[in-house]
Amino acid sequence: MFRKAITANVSELKIRYRVIMETDPQYGLKVNHLLSVLGRSGWIKPLHAKDGHFTWFKLPEWMQVEMVQIFGQYMDHTPWYRFPFMPFILQYFQVLLQEVGIVRGEHGLVKALFSNAFLTDLIPGIVMFAIFLQMQLLATPIKSIGGAEYKQENMIEQIVVMLPTASSSSSSSSPSSSSPSSSSSSSSSSSRHGSGSYDRHHRSHHRHHHGDGGGGSGDSEPIQWRKIDERIEAQEVIPGSGLYVLTIPTFKPLTEIILKLSDQFPFSQILEISNQRVIQIKAVLPRSANTIEQEAVLQAKLGAIVGCKVMFSFRYPVDGSTSSRPCLCVSMRVATIAIVRFVQACKNMNVTVQQIYDFYA
Repeated sequence: MFRKAITANVSELKIRYRVIMETDPQYGLKVNHLLSVLGRSGWIKPLHAKDGHFTWFKLPEWMQVEMVQIFGQYMDHTPWYRFPFMPFILQYFQVLLQEVGIVRGEHGLVKALFSNAFLTDLIPGIVMFAIFLQMQLLATPIKSIGGAEYKQENMIEQIVVMLPTASSSSSSSSPSSSSPSSSSSSSSSSSRHGSGSYDRHHRSHHRHHHGDGGGGSGDSEPIQWRKIDERIEAQEVIPGSGLYVLTIPTFKPLTEIILKLSDQFPFSQILEISNQRVIQIKAVLPRSANTIEQEAVLQAKLGAIVGCKVMFSFRYPVDGSTSSRPCLCVSMRVATIAIVRFVQACKNMNVTVQQIYDFYA
């Protein structure tokens, strides 16, 4: 009786973990082979194969848009002549200079200084400088007194995504049947993350013929991709493999759709985006990180994620709010295979994934 009383109070500790597959060099070789086969077989279009530098020049390009948006928001609560025109344009060229350095290191001097992507940032920057300078000059006396055509069919990106299948819990030599989740992960763990095998809300008993191209094998049901986002066109490479090629619109929809995929399929992996394995992501630290030390801690955590690297950070003079300390923006170099994990980590840290920059030329 005494022994029974003791053993009845013994606690059992269960540890659940996830294996990061890309830390295994062999896994990278398998992914390379798989993507090579997909390219030769015609599953992947030859999109942006030589445009890896575009993702780095997209941050300054979008800064042009953001500065105008911030200016509009700023005028909701402050007269236009108090807007810090010159600090904004100075920040723009500082960011552009850092991006040029990154492109030079990764893609060479020619693409850094003589590519169309660089000119797309430089020329509007010069124009904005002239306009902002005029606005600044016009604002001075007031303050002293009063205190290109696109083709729609080409505006796409292709995402090669691997979803966990029913057999992905067992080890396999092929990346198409592997997943970043551990074999010890249970179905109850998956349901808590909102996916399970797949969320039944995004399944149907019949194959959809307009982008809901199949999914799963055996008892699994095809994924209703259009219910996740109606802009997704999906094809499954091999029925039941969990390997899909998704065609989606470029620019902001790229970010919106990837965030939805990361939420719906937290154990998925994005093998590549339009023939590129590395992408730039802009993360915005929460306003609660209101000291340099707190910001440094968050940046260190972001940089510690496997496949991710903090490239640089910057802060707008104002961000459209009434806060005296605008949020810190962080440029991240993220391997496509780590995007889903990066998005989930940002969510846990209350960091905003503001934009995933595309490769559209």
